[in-house]
Amino acid sequence: MQDRYVGDVGDFAKFGLLRAISEGKRLGVAWYLHPNAGPPGDGQHTEYLTRDKEFRHLDEKLFDVLKQLRNRNELSVVAVKKSGILGRAVFAEDPLKTAEIKVKDRTAWRHQ
Repeated sequence: MQDRYVGDVGDFAKFGLLRAISEGKRLGVAWYLHPNAGPPGDGQHTEYLTRDKEFRHLDEKLFDVLKQLRNRNELSVVAVKKSGILGRAVFAEDPLKTAEIKVKDRTAWRHQ
C-alpha cells in the first residue's frame, strides 16, 4: 500500500470486501505501507469514480468517501482511518522502512 494509491479501484475492491466480511465484527487492518515510489502516473486507476452508475451501487458509502478523499487530495491511510469507512477497525500503520534494506535482501526480509 502506498498513500498515493488511496481511492484507486483496488482500494474500492479491497475496502468493499473488508466492509462486507466484517459486518458485525471489529476489523483489524495491518497496512503493508510503503513510501510513495514508482513511475509517474502509477496508482491513478481512479476513472471508476467518474462512472457512478456502474460502480456506486456496489457500495454507495464507500464510493462516496473514496471520491471525496480523491477530490480533496487526501491521499493517505490516515485519511481512510479518519473517514470511518472501515468502522471501528484497529489499525497497524507504521510505514515499512524498505529503503534501509538492500534490494537483493528484500525477498527474505518480506518472508520474515
